Amino acid sequence: MASRISSKGQEVSPEPVHNRLRLKTGEPFVVMSDREVAILETIAVPERNEFGTIATRAADRYAQQGCTRPRRPPAIASASFESRPRV
Repeated sequence: MASRISSKGQEVSPEPVHNRLRLKTGEPFVVMSDREVAILETIAVPERNEFGTIATRAADRYAQQGCTRPRRPPAIASASFESRPRV
C-alpha cells in the first residue's frame, strides 16, 4: 500500500493501515526509520500524574549506569542574568 505526504507535510496512510494498527484519529504513534524502512508503532501517552514516577525511574537508571549530572560550564554558571536588558 502506498502512502503520501500531504500539502501540510503530514503522512497520509491508507485506511487498511489505520485499521491494522487500530489507530484512531488524533492517536499518537512514533515513526522509526532508517534510509529505506519506516516502522509505525502506537504509543501510550502517560497520564499527567505519571510523569514524576517516570522521571524518577529515568534518574535511577541514569545513576545506575554511573552517570552524573553534567555541570554547567563556568561561563554560564557565572553569568548574571539580572543585568541583561529586558526585551
